[in-house]
Amino acid sequence: MLLHPLTTLSLADLQALITGYTTAAYYHLDRTENGPHVAITIQRMALPAPQERRYDYVDDELAAQYRPHLGNGFCWGMWDGEGGALTALCIASVQEWNKTLWVWEFHVRDGWRGRGLGGQLMRHMIALATAAGLRAVVCETQHINAPAIDFYSKMGFSLEGLDFSYYTNDDWPAGDVAVFMKYKM
Repeated sequence: MLLHPLTTLSLADLQALITGYTTAAYYHLDRTENGPHVAITIQRMALPAPQERRYDYVDDELAAQYRPHLGNGFCWGMWDGEGGALTALCIASVQEWNKTLWVWEFHVRDGWRGRGLGGQLMRHMIALATAAGLRAVVCETQHINAPAIDFYSKMGFSLEGLDFSYYTNDDWPAGDVAVFMKYKM
């Protein structure tokens, strides 16, 4: 497996990598507000049957949004040999104001998951962020994406925040809630 900076990014590569996931669990959120008191509980729960989530937002606009980040030193990919397929990618950028590395996309191609590529790529990203003097790496996912939350936790990230209206104003209680994971140096 070859690890190199991403210098180009095609729509086809994005569509091959940003496909979705299957989960057999989710993180149940309970939020109650009673006057000045707010309580939020989070509990990992099994689903009655595995759910598949497919991403349908990968288009030319998304590819154009990420291309300016290429060459910043924090966009990396893994390839299956010289001239082989892109098997994993990380698109990230530094937020100077708070000295964090914000991971916009982190994916391993279907069929390549479970082989340690994600861990290798994330350890590389953490090392780059540390060498750059950053204080943390931040990732965002959804409460239903237990595989991502479990992966980030295994890599040493901790749950640092939730946003109940990150995607739409109707995210809570029936939609996806954004989960922010952070690795502190």
